[in-house]
Amino acid sequence: MRHLLFIFALLLSAFSLKAQTDTIVTKPSVKDTIGTTLDEVVVQGRTQRIVKYGVEYTPDKRMKRQAADASKLLQAMQIPQLVVNPISKGITTLSGKSVSMFIDYVPATDDDLSGLRPEDVLRVEVLDYPEDPRFNSAQHVVNFIMHKYEWGGYTKLSGRAWFLEENRGNANVYSKYVRKRWTLDASAGGTLAYGNQARGHNEEIYRDIMFRGNHYDELRRITHIDDAYTHSNNEWGSLRLSYSSDSLYIQHQAGFSRYAEPGNMTRTSLSFSDAVVGDNLMSERRSDSQNLSPWLSGYYWISMPRGNTLNISWNFSYGSRRSHNNYAVNGMEPILNSNREQYYSPTANLTYSKQLGHGNTFRTSLMSYNTIYHTDYYGSYDGRQSLLSSENMLFLEYMQNWKCGLNLFSRVGMSYVIGRVNSHTNLKQWNPRLRLQLQYKINDRHSASIEGWWGNSHPGASTSNTALVQSNELLWLQGNTRLRNTIFRQATASYSFIPNNRYSLSASVKWEGKGNKQAYDYFVLPGYDGVVRRTINSGNANRYTASLNGTASFFDSRLRINVYASANHVRLTGIDRQHCNWIVGQAIVSYYFGNFDINMRYCTPQKSIDAYSGGIVRSYPSIYEFYANYTVGNFKFSTSIPNWFSKGAHIRSNYVGTHHYAEKGWTSGDFNPNIFFSVTYTFSYGKKVRMGNELQNQGGGGSAILQ
Repeated sequence: MRHLLFIFALLLSAFSLKAQTDTIVTKPSVKDTIGTTLDEVVVQGRTQRIVKYGVEYTPDKRMKRQAADASKLLQAMQIPQLVVNPISKGITTLSGKSVSMFIDYVPATDDDLSGLRPEDVLRVEVLDYPEDPRFNSAQHVVNFIMHKYEWGGYTKLSGRAWFLEENRGNANVYSKYVRKRWTLDASAGGTLAYGNQARGHNEEIYRDIMFRGNHYDELRRITHIDDAYTHSNNEWGSLRLSYSSDSLYIQHQAGFSRYAEPGNMTRTSLSFSDAVVGDNLMSERRSDSQNLSPWLSGYYWISMPRGNTLNISWNFSYGSRRSHNNYAVNGMEPILNSNREQYYSPTANLTYSKQLGHGNTFRTSLMSYNTIYHTDYYGSYDGRQSLLSSENMLFLEYMQNWKCGLNLFSRVGMSYVIGRVNSHTNLKQWNPRLRLQLQYKINDRHSASIEGWWGNSHPGASTSNTALVQSNELLWLQGNTRLRNTIFRQATASYSFIPNNRYSLSASVKWEGKGNKQAYDYFVLPGYDGVVRRTINSGNANRYTASLNGTASFFDSRLRINVYASANHVRLTGIDRQHCNWIVGQAIVSYYFGNFDINMRYCTPQKSIDAYSGGIVRSYPSIYEFYANYTVGNFKFSTSIPNWFSKGAHIRSNYVGTHHYAEKGWTSGDFNPNIFFSVTYTFSYGKKVRMGNELQNQGGGGSAILQ
């Protein structure tokens, strides 16, 4: 708690300073033609401000020079309306909603973001429910406005390495070439990782079970990881060709990815509360896997006369997976699990938009997401699972803009979900969709918004099957074809305050309710040792969150301080009913001098539980990190030393149920000492020009394998 109080004090001290208007500097002794001495007036323009539908930020040259990619640039800018996870590079709104990434109004892929050249960024827009049809009905948007190339482009080479907790290396090349209206993008990369530092413990209690022919009212199972290693490699590549004009944009892309784990091993010491097998037990789990996935995609934007616009996008991906898992305990029969899986995932999206005049816009969208799985199981379960997961949606949208600064967004629609297992339809469900948002731009310093949402989420393929797989000597995993949709309800209120170029603040409160949530059900199945775990629909989940995020800059933006705090309350009903409270805070201090910048980050411990955690509460240790960047010529160097004094920090989880209790702890490279290095070299060529669209226009499938 003392860490959180310090963070709040830091935030309040920064914003308690007197708000100042944009800088006006006077310099003496500038004479006019008739001899009168005048002052020279230099007006510094706004680099951050409230705009229609959101906020707009202009990164300074220091940030762009030091940042290696889009994620690093957003992290350096410390935008209060966003939360950037420096570990996963995940980006959400302050209230935790997902964000759609765009570059010059075109949807951006992960390769685009890692290959982005920060020096070409003019501005960054953070928008909510923008009217511009090029955003294709995206709700929350980050849009990078870039310098344009008349011809030429750049090539970017990147290398990264991690040491200590995990030995991992990554290399990537990204190249962009522009010739008039045509753009060619190519990227390729690979990652190699090896780790042998994983440690952890697991204590479980099984109640009212049968094991090896005997009944136990309570049996305690304790494991400690004595030795472990992991080995993985990942390769990917893509090629994209785009054509753009004032009224037409066409894009086609092809790519592939391969992820493999040639060999993983975990060796643990194992003990039971009763001598059911013997003393000095050892368990060993060995596994290997590979996933291949090529894909094709297309994106088209067509602007027609009289305010008519058409957006079309499609994607087709194919995947082939195989995995082998061997679990053995001395004195027991080995448990074997192998899988071979193929999946096909076609998706399509069609959106028509009509600007009606007087600030009115109408839009309708058709969306279709489909995945077909064929999974063959070998070992503890032998069988084939053929699954279809399909969701089709129709939306009608209406936007109204008033001159007073009010913007209204409304969406109504319907979702139709179909689930089939082995040619049997197990899920056929209609769900209404509704979304409302009212935003008020008070002026270029203040804005506020309220938002409501009602929708659904359908069950995942990995839990909606009929397989029954043995995980260890006391635990089985079973699919459930009776799973139904989870209903979402959400309400959010947000406020942004940007008084000048030095300070910015954002606050939000959110309620999120999920009805018919998913939960783990542990039960005894006659003829099987131990317990069976199955995912079912049970009860509701309600989460209440209040968040505050603020940034202050000093000394001509050389010193920047960002403070984030969030208070959370989660309450679950159903078979895993419980409640959980936690407060998390984070502080980042950055200082720029010459070609260097140094940064310090601290994040308090936190907890996590939600509607999809199966009633498991996870606790995470604190994070503290020192990182620095150095730029010379076209080279950018970065180093990070996180958690240097936190050797042995564990993530912990616990679950309490009728037949099963579990308490676990394990190490993670994200919370233990690490050393990170990266180097980026970029060379550009050609001619840049400022073209249109630089100002805001106002007017793959997952797996079905049971796990």
